[in-house]
Amino acid sequence: AKRPIPQLAQIFISMLNKLIDDCDTPLSPPKAWHAPNELDLMRDKLRKSTLQSVKAEAIVLRDTATNLNEAVNKIEDFVATIKIITIEPQSSMPNIIVWMISNEKRIAYYSFPANELLYSENDEMKGKNCGKIVSVALKYPIVNEKKRKLVLPAVLSLKLWLSLQVESSAWYHLQDGEQIVCAETYENQTKMISTWTSSGTPWSDISGEIPLNKEDFILSRGWQWDGDWYISQETGMLLDKNPSNTSDMVEIYECLSRTVPGECWTLSSKPWTDMKGDPAQEKSSVILPEGWKWDDDWKIDLNRAVDEEGWEYCVDAAVGGYGPIEKPYNLYRRRRWARTRTYIQEIFRRKEIEEGQEKLEVQGWEYAPLFQTKFHVDRRAMDMVRRRRWHRKMISVGNRESFYMSVIRKGTIDDIEQGSEYTTTLVAPINFLYISAAHDYQLRAYIYQARDLIAGDESGLSDPFARVALLNYSMATVMQKETLSPTWNQTLIFDAVKIYRDPDVVEDTPPEIYIELFDYDSFGKPDFLGQTCAQPMVKLDSSDARTPALQWYSIKRLDQDGGELLAAFELIMITEKTLPFLPPKIGDLYCVPTGIRPAMQRTGIEILCWGVRNMKKYQMSSVTSPSIRFECSGHVLNSSLIKDTRKNPNFSENML
Repeated sequence: AKRPIPQLAQIFISMLNKLIDDCDTPLSPPKAWHAPNELDLMRDKLRKSTLQSVKAEAIVLRDTATNLNEAVNKIEDFVATIKIITIEPQSSMPNIIVWMISNEKRIAYYSFPANELLYSENDEMKGKNCGKIVSVALKYPIVNEKKRKLVLPAVLSLKLWLSLQVESSAWYHLQDGEQIVCAETYENQTKMISTWTSSGTPWSDISGEIPLNKEDFILSRGWQWDGDWYISQETGMLLDKNPSNTSDMVEIYECLSRTVPGECWTLSSKPWTDMKGDPAQEKSSVILPEGWKWDDDWKIDLNRAVDEEGWEYCVDAAVGGYGPIEKPYNLYRRRRWARTRTYIQEIFRRKEIEEGQEKLEVQGWEYAPLFQTKFHVDRRAMDMVRRRRWHRKMISVGNRESFYMSVIRKGTIDDIEQGSEYTTTLVAPINFLYISAAHDYQLRAYIYQARDLIAGDESGLSDPFARVALLNYSMATVMQKETLSPTWNQTLIFDAVKIYRDPDVVEDTPPEIYIELFDYDSFGKPDFLGQTCAQPMVKLDSSDARTPALQWYSIKRLDQDGGELLAAFELIMITEKTLPFLPPKIGDLYCVPTGIRPAMQRTGIEILCWGVRNMKKYQMSSVTSPSIRFECSGHVLNSSLIKDTRKNPNFSENML
């Protein structure tokens, strides 16, 4: 929109010329033998006549257009017309569904139409997402319409491909790195008093239920081993630490106990613990790590199921089951203290990630209280099991009969009674895409303002802030108090964003940026106001003089309109060249630079505020003394108060 009119006209004419040429391209006939029915013939006739009609209108528009805005509206009509004839009413291919599974439950999904992923040697007939890395927002399965969840379950980046078996070789030429196939097994150990033992199932799959000893793997014909078994750390656990999260809340629990029901409360054997019950330092002794600063003082969290002093009660801390009401038989109580800190030096964040990587590379162990719970790198007092992952590479030689491996092991008692001394299990190998080098980028998110947001508080207003997420990085803006049209005027800078893709691929299909808006609460989770997504302007050369333009993005909360966000984004590849100058600062925050921020001018607004009619009841009571609050761009103006609408429903001052 910021380009000069002659340049926009040239782009417009080039686009119409391309459309006219594409309308003359013959439609592809069906492959192999096909007996067309009456519907096929009529649909083919409709498509050809529609394309010729679009072509004729495009020629007229190219020769007679004088207003670009009107011409763009006409082109949008062309797009809608072409989309109608692309629908295949006789498609028999089902959708491809990606499920997210946790504890054997399907918790989220995304459905791809088959035609979007279908491969063809002709690029013009290939699905638009075939073999491309795309970011998709998963959805919750809707079981009960009243229990629909508002927030996104996850954003998934993936590359999918759908083709005939004979065309699968083309898939391997699309990979950006080395494709590795390997067998996988986990070494499991259980803690007995003070030592780790291999009782139970010492070698198994990731669930810990299927025994998979190293020596029991037998490869199918066409495969052979490449090297010996080696420890392969699950480095994805380190991604739990958000590299761009600059704000964090430290929590600690004050604990009291008593030995006899009804007696006075005294200090527990562990007077200060973390959420899991492990011993922790007293709040005045908590040391702030290097690179952080405190934002406020310690506060008791009262915004939970607790009593008026913040205590929650239970019979035994090891069992749990806390409640807000003190019962005579309760022997344990605790309350949560919280304090917010902010990260001020990125170098220390990188050091934390590197230290976590070193811990994982020493022996490769992951710890958890039970095999069914989540594993982590740092060992904790409650951890009773540990595991580490082993891999062994496989390579293909000649014709492959099967992708699966066989695992032969001694049968159980039931198997032996049925006459089978050994049992065989088919196991699928693990398929990795190994990319040795990652490219660093800097993301600059220019968040200027929002309008018509959803009210999150009972006052009819919100305390909104925006959270911007790219891959596993995220940052948040400051909170604006009591407004539905906040102006942040803030630039969020993501330093050293690692993207494991070819730079040309990133430029062609940049990763999606998701922006979520929340209503801030002092304690507890913030209220979700809606989300939107955007694509950044990609600059592979830091000397690129282009500047992104602010755009309005529609905010949605499920099917509800949640307002609009005015923002712009640019993704700059970090090379040996100097990056563009950082935006100016207002206090500790970067603001939106002048070339991107809209030009402002002073304006005046006159409001004729006459009166009210037919006021509805509020909280079962009649509204008799209302006033009106007007807000525009952060400026607030209040009307006078009507003393009694039953006597006079008009305001005493009409002009504001």
